[in-house]
Amino acid sequence: MLCALLITCVGIAYGASPAMASGPPQTGFHVKRGDGQHLSAAKDGGASFVVLVFSWRDIEPVEGYLYWETPDAALRAADYYGLEVVARLDQPPDWALAEGGSYPWDVDAYADFARQVADRYGDELAGIIV
Repeated sequence: MLCALLITCVGIAYGASPAMASGPPQTGFHVKRGDGQHLSAAKDGGASFVVLVFSWRDIEPVEGYLYWETPDAALRAADYYGLEVVARLDQPPDWALAEGGSYPWDVDAYADFARQVADRYGDELAGIIV
């Protein structure tokens, strides 16, 4: 339910991007890092977009303290290579892990993180995977 809600909200708020538009299939790669080596290889391989992990534990290692440097740099690099980015929100920080709950992490904290990513990057992203 949370995933469907977030995907729907992001899609409504920011509209469809070329990577998600109907038409001929687009080529994309899931890359390990948003650096020049990985992004240039994706571009050389014919990609129009990349899927890149936005590591929650790296962006928000302490609750409420957000460090956007790595995703900011990845988006600048992707723009340089003419690639769109689909952000995969993954790798929860230790503080958000739930003990004995039905989910492996605090769902409300994850939803807040996803909302902050969508608010910060808006239409700079082709999509968000939750």
